[in-house]
Amino acid sequence: MVNLFSKNIASNQLLNLPYNSITSQYKSIEFYNEAVNKELKTIYYQHLLFLRAVQTACHSNAIRIYGGLTLILGLAFIPFSLFVLKHFTKILRMCTFLSTLVPYGIFFIEFFNVGQLAENQQIKLNRVLQQLVWYEWNIENRKTYMMLLSRSQNIDSITIGFNQKVNRISLLKNFQIPELKSKSSPTGL
Repeated sequence: MVNLFSKNIASNQLLNLPYNSITSQYKSIEFYNEAVNKELKTIYYQHLLFLRAVQTACHSNAIRIYGGLTLILGLAFIPFSLFVLKHFTKILRMCTFLSTLVPYGIFFIEFFNVGQLAENQQIKLNRVLQQLVWYEWNIENRKTYMMLLSRSQNIDSITIGFNQKVNRISLLKNFQIPELKSKSSPTGL
């Protein structure tokens, strides 16, 4: 939806019309500004629909609880594998470990990729809006444009559990292995 919306804005000839083409295609600058006003209102309406969908996902308690439970299941798998799997044979232990960990890991990574995709779509829409040619617009159109720009700069992230963002940076933090600190300090003290 957002890709199509961004392409429509970028290819909209009315919004990206240079000044010398305005006078040749429209009788006056007022007619041009009226047409721009209609286009900006349409963009604003579509942007609000997009933001409503993003906000629904960002503030959904079901997604937050489901993601938090998924994180807890991943953490609970470690004691399970340490205490329960030691009673199995080596081959059965390996099969059980891989059959539970691999699907969980794939689901977990894809869950965070969806959150990153939502953020990327918002950034792409902001970049497309920034590239519009607004120099010949009247004050009302500029105010609408500035309102669109100011709102599109705020990136809404989906959160799970206790306010953990769902994007690739958080995914890397979850898989980060703490560094082992050496006994001596780097300064030699």
